[in-house]
Amino acid sequence: MKRKRRELLALLAGMILSPAAADGARYIQLFQKIDYGGAAVYVIGHKSPDPDSIGSAIALAELLNAIGIQAVPAASERIDNESAYALKALELEPPLILDDAEGKQFILVDHCVYAHAIDHMDLARVVGILDHHGVGDIKSTELIPVFSMPVGAAASLVFMCYRGCGTEMTPRAARAMLMGILSDTRNMTYNVTAADREAYEALLPIAGIEDADALYEGMKDAKTTYDGMTTGEIFYSKYKEYEAGPYRFGIGSVFASPETIAEVSAEMKRYMREICPQGDLDYLFCMVSDSDSTWLSWVGDGAEELVRESFQEYDGSEYVIFRPATTRKLKIVPPLVTALENRDKK
Repeated sequence: MKRKRRELLALLAGMILSPAAADGARYIQLFQKIDYGGAAVYVIGHKSPDPDSIGSAIALAELLNAIGIQAVPAASERIDNESAYALKALELEPPLILDDAEGKQFILVDHCVYAHAIDHMDLARVVGILDHHGVGDIKSTELIPVFSMPVGAAASLVFMCYRGCGTEMTPRAARAMLMGILSDTRNMTYNVTAADREAYEALLPIAGIEDADALYEGMKDAKTTYDGMTTGEIFYSKYKEYEAGPYRFGIGSVFASPETIAEVSAEMKRYMREICPQGDLDYLFCMVSDSDSTWLSWVGDGAEELVRESFQEYDGSEYVIFRPATTRKLKIVPPLVTALENRDKK
């Protein structure tokens, strides 16, 4: 039975990744069967945009337009420094900025929960989801295409859609997908799956990028540059909120150099103490990462006990330090959610 299951999974993976993709019209029909009512579809990533959310939106919108669906790439708010650098270096037009979803229709990329979507997404029509974070709480009464796989970058799922539709990728679309893959996999060194690697290797010659390493280094330098920003703007630049049972918590994500990570972590903790309690949140966290480590700090009544329950790396000091550096979706959010849900059951 296990052998048959493995063979079936291998067959499905081959169908998804194969250039032929078992007759591209099948994938095209997944998008074309939706009645869009003659209105534009906005393809948008999560709040606190990053290169994966922006690159995925640009590339998927181009694919939809190529198969006859009017689509507009969008971003949730001011584009972050890393994405701005990549867009300029790759000669890509920035997407439209949208902060209110009411009355519009969307395909969501790189997120699938209302807490990470632009305001009033519950009053919008969601006609598709493409994400690599898991199953969220976005609701639709319609049958819509949903692509959800645990790959390193959402842009790799967009690549699968191109292959599945049998649609030729333009250099522009390839560059947009590569900016997402480079960022979320840290230049193919972190959380890389076979799907990410196939997408990366196929996209490089189409994009015409001669030195992907240099591009990534420029993106990384831009990501750690916060010139002219206040501490609050830095904290909220890549901030997300989560729910676990009756509890709500927020996590900021900040980047620093190895030389400044301790100083930046202390500054973020001071800021969190100033603003806590924050609305109806029970806890606030901030992760500060350099190329080698992630330092997690926290505030809130009972937050230290929660940290002790959640992370075996915690040694009783002021921070939980993860080596190598990690991300929210892999090492931070899952144990916090589990600990809070178990606490509610006691």
